[in-house]
Amino acid sequence: MASEGSTSSTDHPNSSFAHHTMPSLNQGFTVRLDQSNYLLWRTQMLNIIIANGLEEMIHGKIPAPSRFLGDSENINP
Repeated sequence: MASEGSTSSTDHPNSSFAHHTMPSLNQGFTVRLDQSNYLLWRTQMLNIIIANGLEEMIHGKIPAPSRFLGDSENINP
């Protein structure tokens, strides 16, 4: 029997969503583009672009960050 202080997934129907993480650019892509899956690939790519806040760079509203940091020869991480 559950105690009064415990919660269940029925108490919070969106609780599983709270643990879901959006894909990032550091993770591998689950769908590789081929001749038959463009729509699925496009959906995945758009989700990744939007989740990482890159859509304004794609549309050209803001410039992409510099490849190099200042006068340094080091590549911008």
